[in-house]
Amino acid sequence: MTKQTISSIAIIIIVAVAIFFGIRALNNAPATSPLDSGRMMGKLPAGSTPPPQLADVVGQTWVWERNIIGGDGMVPVAKPGEFSITFGTDGKVSGATDCNGFGGEYTMGSDGVISFGQFVSTLKYCEGSQETDFTTSLAQATRMTTDADGNLVLILGETSNVMVFSKKQ
Repeated sequence: MTKQTISSIAIIIIVAVAIFFGIRALNNAPATSPLDSGRMMGKLPAGSTPPPQLADVVGQTWVWERNIIGGDGMVPVAKPGEFSITFGTDGKVSGATDCNGFGGEYTMGSDGVISFGQFVSTLKYCEGSQETDFTTSLAQATRMTTDADGNLVLILGETSNVMVFSKKQ
């Protein structure tokens, strides 16, 4: 073998080792918080109302108050105080319904964009529960804001449907 061939093989081995350890480091990297800039998405369009500060939402437990459908129709919660959601600083979300507990992951942007991953849940059956309405609505959330009373408002998709939550006292 020539010196040039040996040098080429050495370079290939060094690059392969660097790639291997780089991939391992990425796979073992700690989860970042939604408050870290790496998890933020987009920026506000001109003329938008700013969303709530992430620190005001994350780490808090929010209680489902109602859904507003089409801008004026209201779906009340049959069992007030039974439905809640908590946004962890680690990108994990947990909550409770009138029947089961649930959890999953979320991403939240400084521009008000929000999305949820697949939820996992305990599997107790409860007759007449609004659990499916609650979790299905959450999964459709695409943006967040607050109203004049300080309630968290999740906007569901590209509709005028929203979920309204109050901060748990």
